[in-house]
Amino acid sequence: MDRFIRMGAGFANAAIGWVAQSSWLLLLLGGLLMFSAIYDRHPI
Repeated sequence: MDRFIRMGAGFANAAIGWVAQSSWLLLLLGGLLMFSAIYDRHPI
């Protein structure tokens, strides 16, 4: 369940960053949140 919350929060941050004239900080934060949601299942 925690994984889905992190994925949703990351997607929301990335979407807001994309709509707000491509805010790189929000896009990066969204990407990091989405990465943290799947990293524990598939480590590098």
